Amino acid sequence: MQFISTRRHHTGIGPIRQIRADKRLLEMDRDWIWYAAWSRYAWKADRNRSDEVNYWSARLDSMYQCGTDVAKNILVAYEEDGEISTQLLTQVRHY
Repeated sequence: MQFISTRRHHTGIGPIRQIRADKRLLEMDRDWIWYAAWSRYAWKADRNRSDEVNYWSARLDSMYQCGTDVAKNILVAYEEDGEISTQLLTQVRHY
């Protein structure tokens, strides 16, 4: 079992998280959701919120085969992590 470092927050600031994996993952496989979101919103940023929840829940369900209800919970966790990370980063910059 290896520990694989995920990349730092997009600002380059913050700790590197460790993920256990039996084999080394390709960056595109590990960070698939970041690339998918970047390409989706670079193409068209102004999208309907409920359509986006359904879209990303389906994508997460497809990736993790967890069902749409669980996928929606994963999506909420991703969104809350983004909010918390941004707030923490703001606090850290003041020191």
